[in-house]
Amino acid sequence: MTPRNLRILFLALFVWILGWGLYDDLFPIYARGLGATPLQLGFLFTVRQLTL
Repeated sequence: MTPRNLRILFLALFVWILGWGLYDDLFPIYARGLGATPLQLGFLFTVRQLTL
């Protein structure tokens, strides 16, 4: 791989991981605002992990 391709790959991975981290931090706050209970939040995160 050329250095240019590696930079593009690393940038894409960085953006993906950043988005994943923001989702993990912000989704519970958003769901709680919609009225989700802690049990429902746990269920949502469990289902998400099972689908990966």
